[in-house]
Amino acid sequence: MLPAPLATKAKARNAFYTEEIIMPFINVRLVREIIAHDPARLKAEMAGKITRAVTGATGLSDGDVWVVFEEVAAADWYLGPSSVAQSRNAKT
Repeated sequence: MLPAPLATKAKARNAFYTEEIIMPFINVRLVREIIAHDPARLKAEMAGKITRAVTGATGLSDGDVWVVFEEVAAADWYLGPSSVAQSRNAKT
């Protein structure tokens, strides 16, 4: 069984089913502009690699691993007082 921080625990809603279901939930936040050139392919590639890493470490099946992507605009992601967009513009 996975340690609690690595998994989301859910009880089945069926009164006749009492087994606890363990589902690792991986939330990936990234700067939208990094994957803008091919988001669907890059997300699928990352999700596959993440899923393989989790299933390899836990013995769970692919269908037990949830991967969610959250895209954040560079202007909305801050490193201290400056946004990623501002930091990138300062370097060029």
